[in-house]
Amino acid sequence: LHLQPPTDLLQEFLDQALSQLQSCNSSELANLIWALVRLQASPSLSWLTEFEEASVQTLPSALLPDLVNLVWGRSELARQRLSDGRFVGNPRPASVTWQAAIMREMRLRCRCLGHEMDCLQLVQVLNEMGVDGLSEGAAAAEASFWAEDAVGDGCPVELFRPGCV
Repeated sequence: LHLQPPTDLLQEFLDQALSQLQSCNSSELANLIWALVRLQASPSLSWLTEFEEASVQTLPSALLPDLVNLVWGRSELARQRLSDGRFVGNPRPASVTWQAAIMREMRLRCRCLGHEMDCLQLVQVLNEMGVDGLSEGAAAAEASFWAEDAVGDGCPVELFRPGCV
């Protein structure tokens, strides 16, 4: 189903969403970014930066499906598309800080589920899903794991709460 609302309505939606970002949880942010991709929205770089800042605050309590949806949606919004689906313009990749934060949380969820992957392996899996532009963040996240692995297993107890993974 192809949805393309009028430009002024889409901009109003983006403006309203921007004003609510800080009060959203990770599921709401994941649903929002999915909707923006489906609506073929092209948020401004400043909007995407605000989105990243809001989502980083929710990552520690995010469910794995929400993390995957956030990273997929942000990757999709990094590029603008023409009406025929071709990508155009300069990509607007996520900040390295955001990439590292989300890769770290994804690796933690996988580890706590018994699937040990380093961040670079996780990037390869995501690339197979069509998500790209995470290499810099993966390297930064992996460096944080090397430091933690020297101290403990890096799997916070709170991840074992029901519904947390």
